[in-house]
Amino acid sequence: MNNKFLFILLLFFSLVPIVMNAQEQVNSDQVSSNITKDEGKTTYVLMHNRKGIRIEYCLEKRRLELWISPLAGKSIDYKDRNFSNRDDHTTVFDKITFPDLEPKDFLECKYDPFHSILFFKNQKLHLLSIYDKPAVMVWFEGNGGRVDIKSDKQDEISQATSNLLVSIHPDRKKTFQFVAQLGKGAGAFIHKRDLDEGRSFFARAEIKKNQPIIFAAELLSENPLQAATNLAGIENLGNIITENEAKIDEALQFGAIKVRDNLDLQNIVEVNKRVLLSTQDESGAQRAAIKYIYYLIWHRDGGMTQAYNAYTGWVSPLEKWTEFQLKNPTQVGEGKQIEKFYGQLVNGKISKWEEDGLFFAVWSAFTHYTQTGSKKFVSPEYLTLMGQATQWMEKNFFQKEKGVFGRYHYCESPFTGSRGDGWDDAVGSMGDKGYTLFNGDTIVRAFDLYTNQIMYATYLMLSAMENSPKNSEYLQKAMALEVKLKAYYTTKNQVLPSYGELISSSKKSIIAPPYGMDECDYIWGLTLPLFYPEPSAMPTIHEQLLINQMKKPKGQFMASWFSVIAAMDPAIHSEVEMMKAMEYVIPQAVRPGKYLPMAYTIPEIVDVEDGNFYHDVRPQGFSAGAWFGALGNFGVRRLPYGIAVRGTQYLDKISQYVYKNTLINFQYQGKGENIFITLNGMILENTLQLPESLLNKKITEVKVTLNSDKKTNNDLWIGSTMSLKNINQQDKSLVFEVDCFGKNVAQLKNLSRKVSVYNLKGEKVKFEVKKYGLISYIEFQGTGAFKVQLD
Repeated sequence: MNNKFLFILLLFFSLVPIVMNAQEQVNSDQVSSNITKDEGKTTYVLMHNRKGIRIEYCLEKRRLELWISPLAGKSIDYKDRNFSNRDDHTTVFDKITFPDLEPKDFLECKYDPFHSILFFKNQKLHLLSIYDKPAVMVWFEGNGGRVDIKSDKQDEISQATSNLLVSIHPDRKKTFQFVAQLGKGAGAFIHKRDLDEGRSFFARAEIKKNQPIIFAAELLSENPLQAATNLAGIENLGNIITENEAKIDEALQFGAIKVRDNLDLQNIVEVNKRVLLSTQDESGAQRAAIKYIYYLIWHRDGGMTQAYNAYTGWVSPLEKWTEFQLKNPTQVGEGKQIEKFYGQLVNGKISKWEEDGLFFAVWSAFTHYTQTGSKKFVSPEYLTLMGQATQWMEKNFFQKEKGVFGRYHYCESPFTGSRGDGWDDAVGSMGDKGYTLFNGDTIVRAFDLYTNQIMYATYLMLSAMENSPKNSEYLQKAMALEVKLKAYYTTKNQVLPSYGELISSSKKSIIAPPYGMDECDYIWGLTLPLFYPEPSAMPTIHEQLLINQMKKPKGQFMASWFSVIAAMDPAIHSEVEMMKAMEYVIPQAVRPGKYLPMAYTIPEIVDVEDGNFYHDVRPQGFSAGAWFGALGNFGVRRLPYGIAVRGTQYLDKISQYVYKNTLINFQYQGKGENIFITLNGMILENTLQLPESLLNKKITEVKVTLNSDKKTNNDLWIGSTMSLKNINQQDKSLVFEVDCFGKNVAQLKNLSRKVSVYNLKGEKVKFEVKKYGLISYIEFQGTGAFKVQLD
């Protein structure tokens, strides 16, 4: 090889991005051409209205920008919910600006998702999102000020009076009504003097101290003017705020977490629960974040957010999300050839063919079903949709010869030569073709752990929800995939399993080490599912994941960071070490960002630099969802078919935890290794998983006490992949009555007795016992009623 050729070859490879993991990659989705990267250095305060209004105040531009997606609370059609998105949006009035608010005078923002206050030298600006109306109220706490409004050039001004401006706005075959109305006070509008067709209308509101201006927007047929008029008629601003807060409090009362002696942690709880309430509109659409580059609706982000929400006992957001998500599959083909699936986005036509959307759709439905007992999403309609999406997944990604699923993405990025290469299929625009390299090899496909682990869990969840022959069909597919998956876990001289097999453009097979092409995918594959082929291996794996991320925290996604903590079991692992990982990121949430001055909101990335265009993002919905999953896990561990108590020194209580037909109030006290539990005053022995037979009252009180007594809790059932119906003491035997769904694993701590397993007929069933430290894993096969007996 001559030197000139070698130089050219080296130059070529130096220009090709070698992507090793998600932390080093840029989001592969392109960004609208009207958004420039220098806007990463622009200061924004971001809020969201549950009736479909995105709220952005830009400090440097002195501009309030509002986007509207119509019919929130009435329509769950993806076209309405996604009407305003990252690339196509409808702005309420062409411009709303505040000429008196000098950027150099800005001091700080007291951020709240529903009521934020921006402090300037000699002025305070209030932004109030109305909980149940498509309306935003703005007022000055100082000596009043000016607000300038410009209509779109095609709008028709239907009213322009001293206290009112109404614009009729046509957009994509819909007709909107935009309203700016002044509340009680001496201020008034000054309107444009001379009008000409096809030209914008200008108005200035000169408002007095504490005189609100109400901006409302909806379809003309929905009459947002009436909502604005009703608000404007209220004399006292305090009454509006009080009524708004009462509605918010009512929505937030369930799964309320009270932290023990940690004010910063408690403030993060309060602010981010309000964030998650505000960023989900009333029709269920969950925004991953409000920053414009994220303003699309991902299956992954919404599914992760709302499943984890439900794990803390707050279930109503999950129900809204699941209905919206399931009823809006992506469709390809025509006529009888139409196929339905769940890909990257909740969108009917435009979506990446990502391989993990199905898992997040099924996980959402399964979590709602097992948390509430409701069969709403296990009806034939929804099971058919999920079944069609499963068939699409199998048709396009399952390789029979290998017996596993192959993938054409790492995270959101398509592999070289795949369908998505050269396209931004989040919006359907063209992009640049890329080279996906791993250690110098061009990768064209991956048979990775993540895809197969989540499909394994998907089959098991579908099997449990089905009441038809498909039940056994899904279970058989899960068991066949389990055999193949075990090979990923049997790696030599390393704790963590392999990333999986990568296929190069030259058809070379590469067994990638842990983390492989994408760290987030790898971590999620080992932390999100409730089922694993090697359950007894998971404590060591989860502990190693935590150790690794604490060694190199910078650049980790918060959503994967917290998913590790949510997957770890405080009954097995050290909750002190788990809390250290939680506490590492507390200062990053507590501080306001330099360009996103919203304190106590959770960012996207650990140790991210202020102004990073792609990743300086807050508030981040799915980061917050995983954070709640991690924090709630200290006190209540969500099992596939039940819940288990955990003793904790970091929580005081979790109140009104929604579980099936009861509301549970958990109280925690004390410190130490031993756990003492009472349930409605009755001492609960030998189990941390709550027996379903005891959860039969409207309110259930569970008191958990830790102490340092030397007495050991022997034969303690700490959890399972089964529904624990009851516990009976029969002579000297301890009998656990369970309902089983195929993947049956019981975890017992300090097992000291002989184990037997019986089916409903009283026949002994073959089982296997594996150990991890003090924990014994009892595994057996079968569905229906069984008994695990200790003698």
